[in-house]
Amino acid sequence: MSKICTAAEAVADIGSRQNLAGLGVVGWLTPDDLFAALGRRFRETGEPRDLTFFFPVSVGDAMGIRGMDHVAIEGLMKRVVSGNFINPVDPATGRRPELMRLIREDKVEAYCWPIGATMHWLREVGRRGPGYLTRVGIGSYIDPRETGGKYTPSAREDLVSVVEFAGQEHLFYPAWPLDVAFIRATSADEDGNLGFEDEPLVSSAIAMALAVKASGGRVIAQVRRIVPRYSRLAHAVRIPGELVDRVVVSPEAP
Repeated sequence: MSKICTAAEAVADIGSRQNLAGLGVVGWLTPDDLFAALGRRFRETGEPRDLTFFFPVSVGDAMGIRGMDHVAIEGLMKRVVSGNFINPVDPATGRRPELMRLIREDKVEAYCWPIGATMHWLREVGRRGPGYLTRVGIGSYIDPRETGGKYTPSAREDLVSVVEFAGQEHLFYPAWPLDVAFIRATSADEDGNLGFEDEPLVSSAIAMALAVKASGGRVIAQVRRIVPRYSRLAHAVRIPGELVDRVVVSPEAP
């Protein structure tokens, strides 16, 4: 059975209080149509509610690509964990990103992790490990004795702890499951095999897909085009279809 569907169909069974990981590096690799479809579903139906979003790198808010801002809605977004946040003034509207308003007004539990830690953490989730252990960041903002990466007063839970290992202090990022991934590629066949031939980078796409599947979740991919089965060389497929549950075609996406 084909995995190809519309964006509305792809997001239709995302449930309340799930954890959603989103791919993207500012304007690159951003599955903008998937985020937009999820935002529309919430505005039209009030569901799903209280999602936690995980972004290894801030997604969107640039070059006409809204990314995070599509889902920066009270009631939809309960918590966001991101490797960074973007706060420029849009030259067309004179406004800053909507997510930054939610953060400033403490309407969301916001955490900022080092980008490197987000990448390593994904790999730990993907191998079903207990979490990411590192000495990098001791004494910095991510150390829970400083701020623990908390950006808002409502972000009360410690997502990072200090532990002793081999006689030294380490920071520990416990693993937690990811239920859904939004990723973007260039092309897919009907089996969901993904190629990145027109993209400038792959970023955390593979690690994210592995982490979500290891959690028992679903990977939804946005692509520009569908190609015939068996039409590409094996090394052109960067993510195998076994890791992809649904494919949404957005030929006009920036």
